[in-house]
Amino acid sequence: MQQELKAFQVGDHDIVAHYSAAEALAYLCEQYNYSDGEVTIDETSAVSDKLLDEPMRDEEGNTLPPLRVDLVAATAPAILHSWE
Repeated sequence: MQQELKAFQVGDHDIVAHYSAAEALAYLCEQYNYSDGEVTIDETSAVSDKLLDEPMRDEEGNTLPPLRVDLVAATAPAILHSWE
């Protein structure tokens, strides 16, 4: 049986699709070349259904599809959203 990707907020600025919080953290650290301890498991949590279903907005205030659209479309672990 194939595992289902879930959305995790890692740190203050990133949402990652992965199978567990620990895997999401490791994936983000690898992708961004973070050093050990730069972001920790204590800063990683599941994204709520409410947030997944809210429309997103870009820097200009334009409405974008909710995060759930990207999560459902993901077929492998990925960074779904990142902001500063």
